[in-house]
Parts: sequence; C-alpha cells; structure tokens
Amino acid sequence: MKSISRKNPAGQQNTVILLTFLIYASAYFGRYSFSASINSFIDRYGISKSETGLVMTFFFVAYGVGQVVNGFLCKHYPKRYIFPIALFGSAIINLIIFAGIITGYMGEYFYLVKYIWMLNGIVQSLIWTSIIYTLGENIDKKNLSRAGLVIGLTVPVGTFIAYCTSSLTVHFGHFEISFVLAAVIMSAVGMLWFIMFEPCERTDTTSEPEAVPGAEPRRRIPAYVIITFAGLSIFAISNNFIKDGLQTWIPTILKDTYSFSNSASLVLAMSVYILGICGTFIAKKIHKYVGDFIILCVIFFAVMAAIIGGIRVFLDISAVPVTACFGAVIMGGYGVNNIVTSIAPLFLRDYMNPGISAGVLDGFCYIGSAVTTYALGAVADRYDWGTVITLLFAVAAVSTAAAVLLKLIKVKKVEI
Repeated sequence: MKSISRKNPAGQQNTVILLTFLIYASAYFGRYSFSASINSFIDRYGISKSETGLVMTFFFVAYGVGQVVNGFLCKHYPKRYIFPIALFGSAIINLIIFAGIITGYMGEYFYLVKYIWMLNGIVQSLIWTSIIYTLGENIDKKNLSRAGLVIGLTVPVGTFIAYCTSSLTVHFGHFEISFVLAAVIMSAVGMLWFIMFEPCERTDTTSEPEAVPGAEPRRRIPAYVIITFAGLSIFAISNNFIKDGLQTWIPTILKDTYSFSNSASLVLAMSVYILGICGTFIAKKIHKYVGDFIILCVIFFAVMAAIIGGIRVFLDISAVPVTACFGAVIMGGYGVNNIVTSIAPLFLRDYMNPGISAGVLDGFCYIGSAVTTYALGAVADRYDWGTVITLLFAVAAVSTAAAVLLKLIKVKKVEI
C-alpha cells in the first residue's frame, strides 16, 4: 500500500504538479532532439526529406501504440520508478545517436536510425499516461484546471528547449551536442523525481466508490460523454497532423523558400514554437467560459484554417507574414492539444480512468503525427511547399466542418 503524505496537502500537490511539468518538458527535449536537427542531417548526409521524416514516423507509431497500451497498464506502475526508468532509457538512446555521429557511422548506417528512434518512442510512451493518472490520483478538483494548464505548457516549453539548443549547437558547428544535453537533462530530472516524489492526500474525496480517483466507473457513461470522446479522438488525429507537421518542417520550409541558413531558420522556428505557450493559456481561458469541448475545437480549427489560408497567400511573397502566421497556427495547435490530452481527460475522470482516456486520446494524436512527418516530406519532395500548405488548409477546414456536424448531432451539451 502506498505511503501518502498528509502534511500540507496543498504544498504536496503543488510539488507533484511541478515535478510532472519537469518530467514531461525534459522528455520533449529528448523526443525532438532529432526533428530539431533534421536540416543538419539532410545537409551533412545528403538524405531526402521523406527519409528523415520517416525517422519521426517510426517514433510516432511506436509512441502512439505505446500510449494506448500504457493507458490501460499505468495504474499498476510504481510511480516513483517509472519516470526515471523512461527518462534514463531515452537518455541512453540520445547518446547512441550522438555516438553514431561522432564516430562517422551515421552516414553509412542512417537507415538504422528510424529503428533506434522507434525504441525512443517505446520508452517515452511510458510517461504521459502515468503523469495524467498521477495527477488524477493526487490533485483536488479545484486544482485540476491549473494542473491541466501547467502540464499543457510542457509541450511548447520542451519543444522550445529542443529547438533553442539545436540552434545554438548548429551555430557553433556541432549539432550533435544537443543529443548529449538532452540526455543530461533527462537523467537529472529523473533523479530529481526519484528523490522528491511523495504521493499526497486529496481533500475532495468521499467514501463513495465512484469518487475514488482512477477507479473504474461503475455508472453508465452518458451518451454525450461518449460522443465527445469520439469527437476528440478524431480531432486529435487532424490537429497533430497540422501541429507536428509544421513543427517538424517549419525550419526546412523557411530555409528552402527564403534561403535562410540552418541556424537562422531554427531561430525563427524557435520564436514560433514558444507561442505554443500562449495557445495553452488561451485554451484554459476559453474553457472557463466554454465548457463544451467540441465547441472549443470548432473555434480553434476555424481560426487555424483561416490562418493557414493566409500562409498559402503570402508563401511566395514575404517571410514576415508567413512566420507570423506559422506562430498563430502553432498557438492554435497547442490549444487543441491541451484540450484533448490534458483538460478533457482530467475533467472526464468521473466517467473514465484518466490514465486510460489520456492514453487513448494521445494515441490518436500520434496517428496524425506518424502520418504527417513522412507524408509532408514526401509531398514536398514530389511537389513543393505550397502544395504542403494547401494540404494542411484542407485538413483544418474539414476538421472545422466535422466539429460543427458533431455538435449538431450531440444529444446534450457537455457541462462539466
């Protein structure tokens, strides 16, 4: 039986929230250390866009499947050990990539990188569902919105750190160092969690069986919750197709279209990714006034479709409006991502295990991620970046229409 700290529950809950933030932000650094270096791999080894994109596709497939599996198993994992194990494993894999670069074997054996990075996807898939389950088990309902916001910030912050580090290491001519830094940070955070984590007492629980956090629901799940969950699963795919597609290829689009250097394109991309933090705040703010998750998705997808249309108009004209539009789309993408993977699972915990719902929804997210990294690279190889942007606009427009249609057929407004 786990030992629960009963001293200062509010302080203990804040500590858990902070530690989970550090865990997932550092994991994102170890996840995107490769995609942040895509231009450097292409330039040094003469690899096609589709081949480099395939590395992230293998990662996302492994990660997505792992999310669903671990969503069902995470309640059995020892929370003190599972995060250090996952982070140490990812650190070792980052060091293997670093070793391949400095020894000179990377060019000859690059075809193996996708399998190595797939292992990274497997070990990292242990993290997210356990984080959501841990928050659902330890955090009071009054703190859930704040916990959802903080954990949602991990994605843009971790991505920003990865691209910022890559930009600096590329500038000094040693992009491979970013893999070492990712390994060091993940290892340090894993040790910090192991030392500091203590399960804490929730103050809003009752003796009713259904109120036990993480317990399997015993009452029938309302139809509107099922419809909402199904809709969020679909939007998870399309949103990550847009968000991760742009996130992976923005540096290359800027470099190919406007002849920027690798470091300059990474700096611009970095400024775009940090706007994802704003998207997370915006999602939390709007959710205070719009409790229906489907309506939230309608708002975000409609705005993203309009902005992507602007990118297509200005793509061959100027980098300034295009970069600004990239930032706005990334903001919207992170907003939807926070709704789907953080806010919804936490607020639906009375109806379903938050670890399972987070795992399933995040698994759908990575279907979109797995398809987009290879597909957009292949489209760019065969056609051009204008065609890629047109494809992303179509996905956003269809997602908006689908969200409106789903709202029209819902039997009841979601109010939670």
